[in-house]
Amino acid sequence: MRIFDGLSKFLLVLSIAWAAHGSVWAWGSAGHMAVGHLADQLIPDNSHAKAQINAILGANGTLRDAAIWPDCAKYIQPKQGFIYKPDPKYYDKSCTIYDATEEGKTEMRDYVRRNNDNCEYSGERSNCHKSFHFADIPIQENHYDPKFVGAQNYDVVHAINAMIAVLQGHPAPAPFNIPNNAQGKREALRLLTHFVGDIHQPLHVGSVYLKPNGQMVDPDKTGYDPQTNTVGGNSLVYGSNDANELHGEWDHVSTALAGADLVSNAEKVGATSGPLQGWIEIWATESVQQARKAYEGINFGPSHPGNHANSLVWPVTFKVRKDYLTSEHEMQREQVIKAGRRLAQVLQVIWP
Repeated sequence: MRIFDGLSKFLLVLSIAWAAHGSVWAWGSAGHMAVGHLADQLIPDNSHAKAQINAILGANGTLRDAAIWPDCAKYIQPKQGFIYKPDPKYYDKSCTIYDATEEGKTEMRDYVRRNNDNCEYSGERSNCHKSFHFADIPIQENHYDPKFVGAQNYDVVHAINAMIAVLQGHPAPAPFNIPNNAQGKREALRLLTHFVGDIHQPLHVGSVYLKPNGQMVDPDKTGYDPQTNTVGGNSLVYGSNDANELHGEWDHVSTALAGADLVSNAEKVGATSGPLQGWIEIWATESVQQARKAYEGINFGPSHPGNHANSLVWPVTFKVRKDYLTSEHEMQREQVIKAGRRLAQVLQVIWP
């Protein structure tokens, strides 16, 4: 039985679930698991790619489970001796498949140690692995370019290309530190699976930059001022007491998608044109353009101190909230389907 095979059914179930119980939304894991689940289904069981996936992840390993590993690794605390210490308020129970054993926590700790201070993230040389998940390209641009503000040599575009290189048997390019062994292959496959999902989340690639009064600016023309950075929508808030972040809303995808059979939809997604080396920038360009749409229908208010120490936020209001949510859910579904299909295609190009 193909569930949610059609936009109307998907949106109906999504709206019912949202109204009935807010916990139907999971912090990022549902969308990533949906992408991995799609790729698991799309890669033929008798293919070389499937054999390589099984060899790397184990006979019972799946891309669905692999997809959440990089976010679970964020619970490693470099400033506390690299212990594994989730914040109970934000803990994702999906991570129990990795943190239930010391071996699982040790593997996450090893990855974070090697990728902790090899870049500057949030003004510090710490937690660099968290910076691999995104770029913050101004939405005034119509494409991704590594020279634009918000692009770095450790952003999500470079991270995906680095993991492809590792899986093809090449050393990880700087600044990524992935070993050339079985553990490194596991890390690379898990990271690739996750990052392909990230690059299809529009607010992980396109961002708005705002003056204190809420007026939009283009840092590629005016020069970059860190005080204008909304951090991919993380500093855009709404609701009573600024309780909700716009970026977080876009990250939250219905858990139904993680198990939904969307293969028939994904099979209609054509392969990206050109050689594999150019695919990732093409996807990033698409997401910049999608981010433009994601920021439509929103009014930005003047900034004020946020709920966290030394934070600055801009309150947002929606011109028509119902219309915005409908557009958002349609785009989320479309992007998850594309990401699952493209992940499968990438892996079959790596291992034809």
